Amino acid sequence: MVDYTTPVTTAFEMQRATITQSQKALEQSVAFQQNVNEAVIDSLDTQESAQRRGVELSKTAFHSYLDAIESTVPGVAGTVEEMRSAVDEQYDFLLENHADSSTTLRARWSRASTPTTR
Repeated sequence: MVDYTTPVTTAFEMQRATITQSQKALEQSVAFQQNVNEAVIDSLDTQESAQRRGVELSKTAFHSYLDAIESTVPGVAGTVEEMRSAVDEQYDFLLENHADSSTTLRARWSRASTPTTR
């Protein structure tokens, strides 16, 4: 006996297969986007750490410069101490703002990468 399918049955089977493939493609696309977003968020931590180390290295270099001035130029100890205090205050302010901006950026990126359900 021959198994005969009607053209309508074949059309419905093709339609179902197309819908299933489209759904799988969409799911894979969303998963890919989530993976990319997670990678970006993870890289933000690394970038923030590297930038913080750079700022701290700059602060240390500036302190070394002030130490050299203080040890070679007589009578500037008070002025150098004032400069050191001002530099520390500015670097602390910079590091605080850097941490705040990194936290804000990470939160916004995380919120933007979270899929919404409708």
